[in-house]
Amino acid sequence: MPSCSRATLVSLVVFLVSIASISISGAEEYPPLLQQNNATAFPGNNPAVAGIIFTNTHAYGDVTIKVDVHNNFLGDFTKYWWVYTVTNHTYDPIPGTTNGFSGFETALPFPVPDIADIATPTPPWVIDCCSGLPVEYDITDAAGPGVMPGGVGVFSFTTLPRLIIPSTGWYHTWQFSFQDFIINYPAGNEPEVPDVTSDPGQELCCYLDPTGVWICTILPAGECALHNGIIVSDCAECPPVTGTEQNSWGGIKGLFRE
Repeated sequence: MPSCSRATLVSLVVFLVSIASISISGAEEYPPLLQQNNATAFPGNNPAVAGIIFTNTHAYGDVTIKVDVHNNFLGDFTKYWWVYTVTNHTYDPIPGTTNGFSGFETALPFPVPDIADIATPTPPWVIDCCSGLPVEYDITDAAGPGVMPGGVGVFSFTTLPRLIIPSTGWYHTWQFSFQDFIINYPAGNEPEVPDVTSDPGQELCCYLDPTGVWICTILPAGECALHNGIIVSDCAECPPVTGTEQNSWGGIKGLFRE
């Protein structure tokens, strides 16, 4: 039997220890954690911009509202960040007495505890002062100007990850300390808002199945990107031809428990 040198034996022991270490490490990390890709190139109308999972622009003639929904807030992936960029082209109904775009209502039907991080262009905008519906932004004519013609203002807030639906809200100006010249969002062209009537932690996703058919279904938040899909507010936004899977949120959660 061939003899082994001391150096050879030491090398063999080190090799076996390394193999064991790799095996133990792999066992600790199974199932493997999914890597969060914050710069996925989303197809459809979603841009390849880090963090933005949905975007849409709504033109109302005198005002444009751009909606961007981010899958995180300052790196916190437990939150969606809802950002509304308002460009006021000409909206100031009676210059000298009105104060431009000075009331912005997203009109969520009721508050939920996860609404947070509410931000306005500049103080002294007041939050949820008047309608009783969140999230509402106002600045009275007595307090100062809102977003005036030629100006841009950014409004935002966060929630838990939620489905995206159209708003039923409005915007307006203030005059003589009253809300005035209210413009309701027209049907089919409403800014998108979080769905507070459904459970959080889900997203409506369009993706191609292995046969090349577009599927539209509700998935747990974060799963749409794993399918290289697009997050939509309505299945009608999916490319044709679209198959629809009717899954309840309870059914979806059941699938992931199996």
